[in-house]
Formats: sequence, structure tokens, C-alpha cells
Amino acid sequence: MSLLWLGFLALLWCAPVFATSCPTAALSVYEGFGATGCTVGLFTFHDFNFILGAPSVGGPVALTAADINVLPVTMPTKFGLNYAFGGFSVATGQKITYLLTYTVDPQPPSFGVSILVLMRTLRFPGIASITSLECPGAPFTGTTCPSPTVTNTVSDNGTSASHLHTDIQQIPGSTNILGDRTTIVLDTTASGRAEFLNFTESVVTPEPGTLALTALASALL
Repeated sequence: MSLLWLGFLALLWCAPVFATSCPTAALSVYEGFGATGCTVGLFTFHDFNFILGAPSVGGPVALTAADINVLPVTMPTKFGLNYAFGGFSVATGQKITYLLTYTVDPQPPSFGVSILVLMRTLRFPGIASITSLECPGAPFTGTTCPSPTVTNTVSDNGTSASHLHTDIQQIPGSTNILGDRTTIVLDTTASGRAEFLNFTESVVTPEPGTLALTALASALL
């Protein structure tokens, strides 16, 4: 074997593993990406984990990561993932809690995070809620974040006329890593019914005009 060929093999052996574009696939596929993850725009999403977040009440059928379809979402200023739950519902007298965790490696500047939920069937006093905690600058270690967290919360108890709920929160400063810990709760222990179609979590970037102004201000300073 020639020295040139050996050198080529050595380069392949030492080459870093780069993330591929995020596919439309089950969440279990995303879990399999591990620390390498996948990309949406300039952002890398990795280290996915989906589990039950607390003991269930009333015997609801729990979904697994294989039951959840994930779709990359790319917009001019938002880059994220949509999670669609087939059969994500509870009957009267039931409660179930899910925990979704992952980490985002953003390319600064990233100004904030958003969550958008499309509710389907909610009958008072049933409750559906999604609370997303973001950890700027580090992944979560269990429930621990070394810096103050940013919270996005969306909920409905069946009294809202709209089935579409959103929340956008600003991330202080710019960061090159963002931990995410999302808690999903469906609760009908006080009667009612709760179900939703899907939700999207996105990293929000500034408008192109804002980027130009920021660059000009930095140059002047």
C-alpha cells in the first residue's frame, strides 16, 4: 500500500463528523443522532431524549419517541423543529406528562426562542400545556442550568376561541449553545378532555435589516 494511500486513510480517520440536514423522521431517529445531531439552517440540534416526565394518572396510553414525527421548519427568521403527535390525548380522569430535552448549537446572534402549538380538542376544565426552559450557554445537566433560564409557556383549558397559541421570549445576549428542557402536560383529572395536533420550537434570529444595523453599530463603536 502506497504512502499516499495511507495518508488518505489517515485523513479520513481523523476527519470530524459533521451533522447532516435534519430529516422528516420519527423522534426516535433524532435520538439516534446522539451528540452529532442534525442541522436546520445554521443551527445544529443534538442529544435528543424523550421520556415520561412524571407518573401518569388514570392509565393513559403513553407515546414513545417512535410515535412522534419530526419535521424541520425553516423560515426567514426562525429555524426549528415541529413535533406531531399521533393520538396525543387523554380521556376524562387521566393525566400524562412528557419530557423532551435537546441542545442547540446556534450561530450568533440569536435573539430568542419561540414555541407555537396547534390545539385540537380541549373541553373545560381539561388542560394542555407546554413549558419550555432554555439554558443559555450550556446544556441542561438533569434539571440544572448554570445560568438563569428563559421560559416559554403555552397552555389552554378549553375556554379559548383560538386553537393556535404562541410565545416568544428573548435570549439575553448571544450564545453559542442553548439547552432545552420541554415539559408537556395533558390533564383531565378534574374532568374535560385534552388533545393537540403538534407544536414547533424554533430559534429566532434578527431581521436582515437588524443585522445590518448591529454590524454598523459595532463598527462605529
